[in-house]
Amino acid sequence: MLNFDNAQLAKLFRETYHHAMSVTLIICPQEGVYLEFQRLGPGKLFPRLNRIYPVGFRGGSTDPGVLAEMYFGDGYSAHELDTGGAEFFSELSSEERVVVFGTRGAFRLVRGPVQWLSVAKLRQFTERLDRMRMVHFPACYDNGERAHWYVSASNLIEEAAFIGCKRARYSDKLEFTHARSALEKLVNIVKTDGSILTVV
Repeated sequence: MLNFDNAQLAKLFRETYHHAMSVTLIICPQEGVYLEFQRLGPGKLFPRLNRIYPVGFRGGSTDPGVLAEMYFGDGYSAHELDTGGAEFFSELSSEERVVVFGTRGAFRLVRGPVQWLSVAKLRQFTERLDRMRMVHFPACYDNGERAHWYVSASNLIEEAAFIGCKRARYSDKLEFTHARSALEKLVNIVKTDGSILTVV
């Protein structure tokens, strides 16, 4: 999962939403990971508008952060992201987020409203993430159960991407982020049929 800075995206969306646009996720060891926006103009072939890098990305193929967590590998690749139409680029508010979900080469671009929680509710959500990883996953006894777990865990990760808490302490935010990242890493090694990905 990759999060992007709302201020950068809001400016781009405000200026370009009425044009036909495309969004590509670029993964390159030399240049890092970023979204590339392009616009189809009269007599032109998709001039590049902007590159927007994920929040917190530090760059480089040996970086221990985003690249390692999402198992991108070492080679250059470009992934077209479906937006569902020009409406996707309407003005972005501070109450919304744009997130890229995906692992192992299949990526989705999702825009959605932030669900603001109280500190107590954020802690409960952190516990749900931890239970999914430490209780429900070990309880799966075959591929069928793991396949069901994969769907539930993926849905929970997507829900977590749009969770926010304005009054949370740094430690609460850190625990939430850690729980979400740990669950993502586990989901990354499970295939949709419930079998475990063999890492050579």
